[in-house]
Amino acid sequence: FPGGAACTFTYTTTSRPALAVGRIDGGSVALAKISGDLVRLEAGDAGSTWGTEGMTVALSAPSGTGTLDASGEMQDADLVLELGSGLRAGYRGYYGCGA
Repeated sequence: FPGGAACTFTYTTTSRPALAVGRIDGGSVALAKISGDLVRLEAGDAGSTWGTEGMTVALSAPSGTGTLDASGEMQDADLVLELGSGLRAGYRGYYGCGA
């Protein structure tokens, strides 16, 4: 991202981001690291989903209990990855913006 990531999802409070969200050309874009490769994901309609052909990523508060806060504090979050091949995997981690 030209100005750096606006928000990130990490598996632990000290790990490197597994998902980074930022703005490119005025639109929300996410970068996910899958098997060591960066994959660019375009924003979906909900504002908390991103995807590309055959892959969707969604972020939410744990167990869908509310929306994520865009404050600078790290907060518990769930990331759900869905692949067109039928794989669906959920991860618990931490989400923060501007930190």
